[in-house]
Amino acid sequence: MVILITGATHTGKTLLAQKLLEKYKYPYLSIDHLKMGLIRNKITTLTPEDDELLVPYLWGIIKEIIKTVIENKQNLIIEGCYIPYNFRKDFNQEYLKDIKLIVLAMTNDYIDKNYQDIINHESDIEERLIKNDFNIEKLKIDNEKIINGFRNENEEVVLINDNYMDVINRIGGPRLMKTVYDFVVKDRQGNDVSLNEFKGKVLLIVNTATGCGFTPHYEPLEVMYKDLRDKGFEILDFPSNQFANQAPGSDDEIHEFCTLKFGTEFPQFAKIDVNGENASPLFKYLGEEKPFTGFGKGMKNKMLEKFTKMNNKKFGDKAYIKWNFTKFLIDRDGNVIKRYEPTYNMDELRKEVEELL
Repeated sequence: MVILITGATHTGKTLLAQKLLEKYKYPYLSIDHLKMGLIRNKITTLTPEDDELLVPYLWGIIKEIIKTVIENKQNLIIEGCYIPYNFRKDFNQEYLKDIKLIVLAMTNDYIDKNYQDIINHESDIEERLIKNDFNIEKLKIDNEKIINGFRNENEEVVLINDNYMDVINRIGGPRLMKTVYDFVVKDRQGNDVSLNEFKGKVLLIVNTATGCGFTPHYEPLEVMYKDLRDKGFEILDFPSNQFANQAPGSDDEIHEFCTLKFGTEFPQFAKIDVNGENASPLFKYLGEEKPFTGFGKGMKNKMLEKFTKMNNKKFGDKAYIKWNFTKFLIDRDGNVIKRYEPTYNMDELRKEVEELL
């Protein structure tokens, strides 16, 4: 996955890149750093003042870096002003599906109200060489140029019109990620595991518990896994103790229980929260992509819904998952296809998995 961050001057491109690095552990490349390395090493006769000529020159290098990163199935954030408005013409669809563009620009109203703050914070992330002729009108012109240029190519522009940090923090949230491959989780030993490792497979992601009435779901899950894994199917198991404390054991104790009682062989990860302030970003994303719509018809399911509502009340609007053994079906491109509550018939679920295979 390659995330391109561009936009007008003073819009916080470097700050956003830094936040994404810290949040998602993606490395990032500054086009400005690349530019100065080439200039200082006299690889080019261009200077920092040659903006119009630098765009095609630097983009020729950057676009090949992007292709290499995608071909190697790596992740990278690239940040800077030298991304052309019509950058998409240089990539076919196979590359484009792994490229995300973020364009930042400020409205004139925001600049008018906050110009002095913008200047005061311009060196917060990097020490800027301030041009003597820089002023509010030039800042407006640059932002309008970016807005019009990218919009003319039907690209979305993130407009900063109110609270600056709210905009930056919102961009850096899980909704930036459009497939499960962008997430990193922990295995039982605490090591990072990128879900990009499962790219190209059909996935069933499940939050589990060892002492729940639905714990016997492990049996049909394991049968399905053994029958279908050679066709490119994986089950990813994430224990959670947030539902009536039904998974109180350590990661090793939970794993031992599952392997001894149900003979499970599919990957089991570290125990996590799926709701609340500390909810796993993966399950927050899954819950937002496919929200809860009910446990189904019947008195038993209605009672369960009432009970889970009481249990999850403490999570407020962060109750992404209602109960143990909620399952999410993911296609070979990493898209969330369907959500299954624990009351969903396991035989029907298997049929839908097989259809994707």
